Amino acid sequence: MKRLVTLLLAFFTTALFAGPAAADSTPGEFIWSVSVPDGFTREEVKDLIIMTVAGRSWGLREKTDEKIVAHLKHRSNEATVTLLYNEKKVDLYSVGYEINKRTGERKKPEQPTGWLNNLQSDLNKKINQATATK
Repeated sequence: MKRLVTLLLAFFTTALFAGPAAADSTPGEFIWSVSVPDGFTREEVKDLIIMTVAGRSWGLREKTDEKIVAHLKHRSNEATVTLLYNEKKVDLYSVGYEINKRTGERKKPEQPTGWLNNLQSDLNKKINQATATK
């Protein structure tokens, strides 16, 4: 009986501390990095990222002083991107899936490369425009 209680306690402790927190700490597959020129503040970089993802109709899930998390589900793809940033660079990580268009169920892991390339292109464009007006 004592052994059973010990096993149950170990199981629930592991589930409590390693469950959702461990899953949330993984931003996904590294996709790309964009350099930020000198002269930008962290807040300015954050604003450029938010304008970029919102401009492509991604829904914002989380905004902090170090990362932006956005989600998009459209046609046969779904993805959650995590953009880790500072004054010098932006790194994008992605968790993507091919989905069933009718049911919305995930079929298999798949990165929506077109979407991710568009985000990179748009972010570079926003950074270049902001640099020109600094």
